[in-house]
Amino acid sequence: MYDRDPVENRVAGRMVLMGDSAPPMLQYLAQGACQALEDAAVLQDASAGTVFTDDGINPAGWDEAIRAFNEARAERTARVQRTARVWGESWHVSGIGRTLRNLLFKSRKDNDFQYNDWLYAQGVPGGPAAEAPKVIAAGKVPA
Repeated sequence: MYDRDPVENRVAGRMVLMGDSAPPMLQYLAQGACQALEDAAVLQDASAGTVFTDDGINPAGWDEAIRAFNEARAERTARVQRTARVWGESWHVSGIGRTLRNLLFKSRKDNDFQYNDWLYAQGVPGGPAAEAPKVIAAGKVPA
């Protein structure tokens, strides 16, 4: 397993690191592939209206879309990455820490997601939009 501190910049020119290639995450939240899907959705959101416009495709819009994507994802992916690290540490404790962890887990009711409901919420900063952007009609590609 490999872990590192979160990064703020995942972009070099028009190359964008996504999913586990950008912030490598420990497996304790099972978010590696999920974050790749979120990355793709947020890049889609950022490119709607900048690259994919009502008038067709604007290739020059990629620089702005990539900048917006990079800015939007930094805080959320850092939180996911740090939380996975903390969850991993909680699984591998011993002594009184283990006793306290077990008491906390036993005290929770079924369907109590108070510690990770933020992970699955819609329309949160840095996450995909609650509704997908509208699709541009085919045939509107500028010459």
